[in-house]
Amino acid sequence: MDGTIHVGDLQGITQRESSSTWLAEATILVHDGEHAVVGDALVTTVWNTPASSSFPVECVTDSAGVCTVSLGGISKDTESVALTVEMLSLPDYSYAPADNHDADGDSDGTTIVVAR
Repeated sequence: MDGTIHVGDLQGITQRESSSTWLAEATILVHDGEHAVVGDALVTTVWNTPASSSFPVECVTDSAGVCTVSLGGISKDTESVALTVEMLSLPDYSYAPADNHDADGDSDGTTIVVAR
């Protein structure tokens, strides 16, 4: 064990909320330095919209190393929003953002764009 943690996958989905709004959701998977899943990690993220507003959201990974954050009330006129992982925190581990990755390639492991 090397004592580091990083993002192992980011996934984004959308849901229609009403005729004028939609919801973006992102799932974050956290790995340790040996690519094992990590539970109980605090994930700090920021949603960014085209209007340059930012919305910080935190979640804690479950035993499968996964947590989910969402942003609702997005105007149907907004084509996409982006989620950026700002920090991973877990006692006795350090965050290694350079190790972030995404196996399926729909993000760079740090930021994902969720399109309406």
